[in-house]
Amino acid sequence: MEHIVRPLLKAGSWLKAQQAIERYLNGLSSPSVEQLAEAAYWRCQANDFVGATHLYQQVCLRAPAHPTYHYNLASTLRITGDISGADVALSEHIRKNPDDAEAHWLKVQLGRQTYDHRRIAQLTKLTEEKFPPKQRVHAWYALGKQYEDLRRDEASFNAYKTGADLRRRYLKYSVANDKAIMQTIETKFSSQWFDETKGKPQGESAVFIVGMPRSGTTLVENLLGAHQEVSMGGELNTFASSMMEDVARGGTPASIEQAISRATMCDFSAIGRSYLTGTRDYASKTRLTDKLPLNFLYLGLIHKALPNAKIIHMTRHPMDTLWSIYKHLFTHAYPFSYNLAEIADYYIAYRALMAHWEQLFSRVEKSPLLTVNYETLVANPEAEMQRISRFCQVDYDPNCFNFYQRPSSVTTGSAAQVREPIHSHGIGQWQRYASQLVDVQEKLAGAGLL
Repeated sequence: MEHIVRPLLKAGSWLKAQQAIERYLNGLSSPSVEQLAEAAYWRCQANDFVGATHLYQQVCLRAPAHPTYHYNLASTLRITGDISGADVALSEHIRKNPDDAEAHWLKVQLGRQTYDHRRIAQLTKLTEEKFPPKQRVHAWYALGKQYEDLRRDEASFNAYKTGADLRRRYLKYSVANDKAIMQTIETKFSSQWFDETKGKPQGESAVFIVGMPRSGTTLVENLLGAHQEVSMGGELNTFASSMMEDVARGGTPASIEQAISRATMCDFSAIGRSYLTGTRDYASKTRLTDKLPLNFLYLGLIHKALPNAKIIHMTRHPMDTLWSIYKHLFTHAYPFSYNLAEIADYYIAYRALMAHWEQLFSRVEKSPLLTVNYETLVANPEAEMQRISRFCQVDYDPNCFNFYQRPSSVTTGSAAQVREPIHSHGIGQWQRYASQLVDVQEKLAGAGLL
């Protein structure tokens, strides 16, 4: 199956990949557990999480003792919004695999935790040096969430910090490099470049939602996605892939700086066409959201490639943003997220680049950029959604606030939170840890961001 499905996924043909998997299954007169599990895996890769869930339910019934099937089922149930079902599946998995720290971590993310002496004891055991680093990292983050929900703030912070320090130890990363990249982008994509370059009008269906991770991008996408005229694309890497494909036409760039320089001279219309082709399987309605937060790096190029696209920039209180990033264990992305000072440095550079884009877009008669503040959205959801709807040129639909009741697949760290109505629980959470966050608070204040 892989040799058929993988090329389709690489080409962005998600629907064709899903159809190929369906044909494969229909061609099996009596599929084995292994064949069903393989098809479930590829359905996940093709973003068919509902179909994958159905297959994992079958394999769990047929092979209940398998060491990973219940975990896989829990993962797809969480993504598709069946939080209670995910909790049951994880409990079954942990019963058979009590030392699986990642499963414990996923379980505590599903909702608010109460005191559980046995779980705390098990997680504490999993932080011992005899366990592999990855396992210990998950155990520390799970303990952090457990203690946070119990309002044991000092223990919570210490657990998060120990896990973050351990994770950071094994990463090759320099925030200075990321800062330099953003500064180079600002220099190369200058006011002169912006004024002298033109793009072919296209992309009116695209709505990019950008910002820092944990800033509310998933909430806004789900509010918009509840609208009958809007399809949710989720975190798509399509624009960056289309851009790099064009950049590489002259050979592989020798450096990131060379890649950025080439990007200023790309065939903007070709990048736009490539993006629209790569996302067409998602775009079944009038508008398509693309909420990869780090697309903020490419906003100038996005506007030239897709001049009719809309861009929503989500902001949140800097300290809540920083703290929410720090306490979240990301699977692969955001290597700056495991050190408070590095998060602050990255945040300052991001805000500087966004100020640059805002200045450039102010030169456009009708700016493609709308800034939405998370706290304002939570406090005045109806007024803000009316404003967002006008900007996206769709009718305001008050049913958008029932987004948490709508079947949808959410693959981000907010998969459990978006199954709840809008609430203010996350606002001001950093203040519980104010004494531990003094240094980064002073750094942000010194940059004029507080």
